[in-house]
Amino acid sequence: MTVNSKRIPFGKPMLEAFCMDPEYTNLNSSSCGSWPKVVSKQIRDYWSLLEAQPDLFSEFSQGLVLQEARIGLAHLVHAAVSECVLVSNVTTGIFTVLYNQAFEERDVVVTLSTTYGAIDHGITSLAETRPFKTRRVEFELPTTGQKIVSQFETAMAQIRADGLRPRLAILETIVSIPAVRMPFEDLLRVCQKEGIMTLVDGAHSVGQFEVNLQELQPDFFVSDCHKWLFVPRPCAVLYVAERNQHMMRSVIPTSFGFIPKNGNSRLPLWSQMVSASETASSFETLFAYTATSDYMPHLCIPAALRFRRDVCGGEAAIYEYIKWLAKEGGDKIADILQTEVLEEPGLGAGVDGQMRNCGIVTVRLPLAIATGPSTAPAHVPGGALTEKEVGPAVRYLTKALAERYKTWIPIIDYRGWIWARLCAQVYLEVSDFEMAGNSLKVICEEILNREMGQ
Repeated sequence: MTVNSKRIPFGKPMLEAFCMDPEYTNLNSSSCGSWPKVVSKQIRDYWSLLEAQPDLFSEFSQGLVLQEARIGLAHLVHAAVSECVLVSNVTTGIFTVLYNQAFEERDVVVTLSTTYGAIDHGITSLAETRPFKTRRVEFELPTTGQKIVSQFETAMAQIRADGLRPRLAILETIVSIPAVRMPFEDLLRVCQKEGIMTLVDGAHSVGQFEVNLQELQPDFFVSDCHKWLFVPRPCAVLYVAERNQHMMRSVIPTSFGFIPKNGNSRLPLWSQMVSASETASSFETLFAYTATSDYMPHLCIPAALRFRRDVCGGEAAIYEYIKWLAKEGGDKIADILQTEVLEEPGLGAGVDGQMRNCGIVTVRLPLAIATGPSTAPAHVPGGALTEKEVGPAVRYLTKALAERYKTWIPIIDYRGWIWARLCAQVYLEVSDFEMAGNSLKVICEEILNREMGQ
């Protein structure tokens, strides 16, 4: 970013600063994210430097920029630089933490019914060869944060009653889909009170809302940067509290920074430049060099942070706008469809729930499913979908949105209805959500009228 960078208003004017096709409406930044043209230029410039002098760039230049990236991220999440390292994505970060735990027979890894599928699979895979058990805290949305916390506390008591020890709880800041903000702050406090270690899946956190790890004090926290921070993919930050860094002995895959028992991490002479710090701890050095990896997205973090500061007006302005837009846009779609948004039940008029305190909204579509729990009215025009019709209907809906309306909206069947997840962003405005609502209405009517094959 140059000294001539100017503040650009949010909404349509901001779209000019990004790389997307102007005919495409990106309502799904929670999956692949998006980044500005200045960041795109930065990654191309770094690629050119790398290919011009591969070894010199890797040994002398790359480490300095990666250190700047870590400093910027640490400042953003209110943590010490020595507690923040770079990984490729949240799934990798979480599995790395789990891999390094010395589990015992009585240990239990606790998940929630909303835990991301890849994380669930990773835990199941590891449990096949490690001596720990798993327990899932079950609940259904919509509900309240208080009920989730209460059910979590009840589950922990039951684990102890069974003669087991809840060793590690995997919590989420925001559920992937159906997307809601979780009461993770309250769940963290419960775990801290009961002596349960915490691993926070913050995939949808950094760049979307304020994260203060100094206040929260989780044991481990990991967040993608490519979803909301305007950084190329894949890119993530892993936070390990200093008190727990002795547990982290290997990255995935194990590389030169491996820390043997009663030993220190030490890179070979020919690769020591990548750490860019003579005072780096063994933990920092462990993550400084992981085989031959692509660090290009991580190198763009400083440029993305400058863009957010100089062009967007700072983090607080971004957070405020996308939260407002998700609220207004979600309500607009629900009004068009005559349905509802996913939030705490029984909220009074004008009352904002905690589950929508973010830049993502989940809206129910007027597509009921014939079986399963549902609050569907007795008569739905066109008739509810049978279970066999759900898959084709979702595929038809997704394809029609892409081909006719040049957008992509994740769709899920949940508790007897079809739901859609939409993300706010600085280059969007309410009219984009209105377009989405009208598009969804047209396609849903076609599905209800069984016109999918026409």
